[in-house]
Amino acid sequence: MSSFTNYRYSHHKKPKFLFINLPNKNKTLKLITNTLYLILNVLTISSIFTNTAHAYDIEQYLLLSSTTEYDSNPIMTEKNKQSLFRLTLAPTYSFAKIDENQKINFDASLNVQRSTDTQMSADRNDPRVNFGWLYGSAKNQYNVNLGYSKYSTRFSELTESGFIQQDGSVLNKNISAGWGRTITERLISKINASYSDAVFTAAGLSSYTSKQINGNLSYAYSEYFSPYIQASISDYKTQVNPKPISSTNYSIGSTILVSERLDVNANVGLNHTSTAGNGWIALFGTHYKNEYSSLSATLQRSVNPTGLTDLQKTDSLVLNYTYDLSDLSAIGSTINFLKSDSITSNKVRQVDAFYSRTLSPQCNIRVILTDKNYETNTNSAHGNVLGFSLTYQTPNL
Repeated sequence: MSSFTNYRYSHHKKPKFLFINLPNKNKTLKLITNTLYLILNVLTISSIFTNTAHAYDIEQYLLLSSTTEYDSNPIMTEKNKQSLFRLTLAPTYSFAKIDENQKINFDASLNVQRSTDTQMSADRNDPRVNFGWLYGSAKNQYNVNLGYSKYSTRFSELTESGFIQQDGSVLNKNISAGWGRTITERLISKINASYSDAVFTAAGLSSYTSKQINGNLSYAYSEYFSPYIQASISDYKTQVNPKPISSTNYSIGSTILVSERLDVNANVGLNHTSTAGNGWIALFGTHYKNEYSSLSATLQRSVNPTGLTDLQKTDSLVLNYTYDLSDLSAIGSTINFLKSDSITSNKVRQVDAFYSRTLSPQCNIRVILTDKNYETNTNSAHGNVLGFSLTYQTPNL
């Protein structure tokens, strides 16, 4: 039976292990290819340990996305603004194996980008690979996730720290594992450990590693109210300063189901870092949805690692609104405010407005207009981006 057909199995075949021998002159391609085959072998092995009495489903598809953008100020300079056009092609393969107790998923994509000015926006060929495993029983739930990705630092550091500079790359590798347990009918505990490694090619940014372990204990007081406490411990080590910077968080909060359409999640707590001492952290998130529209808001203060050789204190507000014009079309907007303090102090405001249209069950288009503002102690810049994207997703293969 072809592996590219939707099917259900109640028996298993002996796995065949696959590796490709490529010329040594292309070591990167060889590493990526054999990594992909290793993950596929893991998927095959896992089927041996699945209870043969449980059938499972295979879901897989290809997604092809093409985006054309006009950017009036890609590096957000106050003077001597220069514009450009960008073309991005992003083929993606997604695979999932699902049975009664577990889910295994694998996603791989390649972000190919070309621009009319490579000094401001470099040509890119960025791979992204993610693997996840989730297993659940009546009392326990386990998960493992592995990720490998490459991004432009113009976008990744703007999102993480509000820092904008000439185009460069960041290579992220991360692994995490978690365990959740239902202690009683109302009491649930969760623990998660993660490790990440970020390598920068851009000047002014320092590669780093980060390790974190966090725990959460929640109590379902009722179907509407679930208070919780959570704590995390992490360390952050940069290339220029190998001495770890430690960070500890403690917070208390609750999830609240106000109605069938409105829910709230809020917490507040303390943060302590070995370099900056004590501070506070908080989160307030809410989501509302009716028959035609949805609205969400997230207000947060957090402390996170970045490429700026220190932990970053960030205040952010994100608002999302979507309205369905019909079964086939929708409009919406996203508003982002970001204020960060560390080695630098930055403020970013970005407003997106979009229109999307479903052309067929597999194909849709989207037009998006972005207004962005960037402010530091010495610079204040403004720019706009107009983009058009076309996305095609195959039916289940």
